[in-house]
Amino acid sequence: MTSMDTNERLHREWIGMAQPEGLVVTTAALKAAEANITWPVTELQVALKALGGEGQVVLDHQTFFRDILGWSEEFVVPRDHIPDSLRVHLDGGEVLAPNFAVRSAEDESKFVLLVSTPKWNAELDTASDDKRWTATPHQKFERLLRDTGVHIGLLMNGKVFRLVYAPKGETAGYVDFRLENLLRVDGRELLGAMHMLLNERRLLTMETAEAERPGKRLSDLLRASREYQNTVSVALREQVLGALRELLRGFEHADQIAERRILGDLRRDNLQDVYAGLVTVLMRMVFVLFAEERGLLPMDQDLYASSYSLTKLYAALREDRDRYGDGLDDRFGAWARAITLFRVLHDGVKAADGFVLPTRKGDFFNPDAFPFLEGRPVGSARQLGEVLDVPRISDGVVFRVLHQLLVLGSERLQYKGLDVEQIGSVYEGLMGFELEVAEGPSLCVTPEHVVVNLEELLRLPSAERIKSIKATAALDLKDKVAGEVKTADSIETLQAALSRRMSSRQPGLIATGTLYLQPGQERRKSGSHYTPKSLTAPIVETTLRPILSRLGSEVTPAQILDLKICDPAMGSGAFLVEACRQLADHLVAAWRRTNTMPELPKDEDPVLHARRLIAQRCLYGVDKNPLAVDLARLSMWLVTFAKEHPFTFVDHALRCGDSLVGLTREQIVSMSLDVKVGRQVQVIRPAVESAVKRAEQLRREIHAIGDPPDTAKLAELWRATNEALDTVRNLGDLVVAAFFSTDSDKARRRAMEKVAEQAAAWLQTGANDAVLRGMIADLREGPKPIRPFHWEIEFPEVFSEAVTSSTTGGAT
Repeated sequence: MTSMDTNERLHREWIGMAQPEGLVVTTAALKAAEANITWPVTELQVALKALGGEGQVVLDHQTFFRDILGWSEEFVVPRDHIPDSLRVHLDGGEVLAPNFAVRSAEDESKFVLLVSTPKWNAELDTASDDKRWTATPHQKFERLLRDTGVHIGLLMNGKVFRLVYAPKGETAGYVDFRLENLLRVDGRELLGAMHMLLNERRLLTMETAEAERPGKRLSDLLRASREYQNTVSVALREQVLGALRELLRGFEHADQIAERRILGDLRRDNLQDVYAGLVTVLMRMVFVLFAEERGLLPMDQDLYASSYSLTKLYAALREDRDRYGDGLDDRFGAWARAITLFRVLHDGVKAADGFVLPTRKGDFFNPDAFPFLEGRPVGSARQLGEVLDVPRISDGVVFRVLHQLLVLGSERLQYKGLDVEQIGSVYEGLMGFELEVAEGPSLCVTPEHVVVNLEELLRLPSAERIKSIKATAALDLKDKVAGEVKTADSIETLQAALSRRMSSRQPGLIATGTLYLQPGQERRKSGSHYTPKSLTAPIVETTLRPILSRLGSEVTPAQILDLKICDPAMGSGAFLVEACRQLADHLVAAWRRTNTMPELPKDEDPVLHARRLIAQRCLYGVDKNPLAVDLARLSMWLVTFAKEHPFTFVDHALRCGDSLVGLTREQIVSMSLDVKVGRQVQVIRPAVESAVKRAEQLRREIHAIGDPPDTAKLAELWRATNEALDTVRNLGDLVVAAFFSTDSDKARRRAMEKVAEQAAAWLQTGANDAVLRGMIADLREGPKPIRPFHWEIEFPEVFSEAVTSSTTGGAT
């Protein structure tokens, strides 16, 4: 084994032992910087005798800095000499300041690291009793790092040495080096890692010819680790797409075993339901993995870990793979466990031994959302006590899907180190595909990974084949390959000609009748892009600044909760997630300033409680892709997830529709785009006005429920809201359908007048008008579907009063 292999192995071992919370440093960054584990000159056990501690506690910090970390006293500034630039003054008079600061060797006015030393018996993650700010020592220290602009810190209570990294605009991360572990024989690598990261040379290396070359300082290592993690998002997208294809193949095989009873009806009538269901499975899995790693699901309880956990399931399957190899594809049981987990997260559970998971309800884990996942017929509802014959998805399929989600290259991916935006971006990569059936032997080709029907291509005249491939797959063939495609006289020779252009995403020949993923036209034109927090944070801050400035320095909690922020093309919800964070911080500050901190649920701190209220009352979003709406909801749940409460209710605020196509309330009443010439049909106005008024009242009741939510009541209110607006939506859609039914202004006017007369008769008689229903169905589900979004009726509480509102998002 080479020294490089040994160093990489040691880095993996100590990182695995330390279990960093969030992203601090990666093996890849350490390897690139050729950083090797080092050890203090003085053995820790020997040094402890001189550190003023009792047992396993370090009380003499300066001796620790000198003898263990090797810091020279000339660079360590004690609290009494800390400059004002390193002091943060809070509302209420509290001042945050470090106990020590390490100044730069290049510029005495700059600092590279701050040190905070709470009392030796102070738990770093236990909230204080101060009702004005119940922050933990860690939260206060993180605030200090962010506000001073010194993003690296050491938080130490004599028993734990916590390296904290809190870069501006990004989620903080930290790694704990616990004294009790450092003193153990098998903890030597941890001691070496701590010294490697925090020794004076690593902190203070100057960029000179005699010093280590740039890129090896701690600040560079941490920054490089973040940059590497951003590249993870790109690579992970491809793996998640691979997981989707693996799951699709697994269901195809299970469907064959079940003689087409699982996907049969869906293959004929609604393939997109299969696509949506499989994407939802992956979203559910990532939600669970994220929640398990962050301690939001009870991994410390044996029943959950042994019977439900996906993390533990992967570990067990990996052991089975090592034991049985390919035999894992002949074993079953893992899929049934995943289905059980999804049901338990929806319904909750109370076990005799006191184990409890709260009921979460909602559509995300709803077993009836996609019955085929459980092997049930389309449209069926689950029955209490029924025995399921779940699809025979092999353990091998489940293992490969989880492996794609959890391992990147050779490294175990840490979901707790990913920002919510990064997770959203990864799963945004699944959007915009269509599930299709191969009507003949087919091949997936680059550059856009489009599947081409070889049988259909072969039937074309030689001269037309090159044009067809360019038009359908954006593949411009030239020279030898073009000649081979023109002269091909069989499927085999055509496949051979295109083999060098074959996509690695779907390699090999796709047999007739096989399901495959085809990128839709919208995806081919626009794709999807990762929107990092470093971009969303300043944009949202800039957007909110003038709004908050107008409200003044004495803004009240009620004023903040009255704000309305909307992203009209929200995608995975990156901008809304950041708006949730920032508004929640302002809300917490207002609670503290006005001494109106509400009573907090036991599983929430002030920031989480504020985020849940902001998400339900202040944030709005629209996207025309229904899976993007699901993903935005997932992003919002991740950033507002409370361990013992249902998901934050956002169904009423994150909506599916085309934000560029829709009518005002007055246009719907007039059944015309031009309200001055539209026909004022007597029966339409009262129907619209009463329905919208009813919907507005119901939505205000939704907002008033607060946190923790009453899920049953919220579901009923939302059902009643949709029921109230159903006719109004139909009327608006009829006008839009009439507009798109012809292409001249005169003809459009006549079409809208005719629709107005039919709609009036429809309202008066209450009869089901098949013609009008057909027009609405063609508009929403036809060859070029449009789902209009009528802003004033969908969000009536926003448009019915003079409130401050703003629009931010990807289009801004």
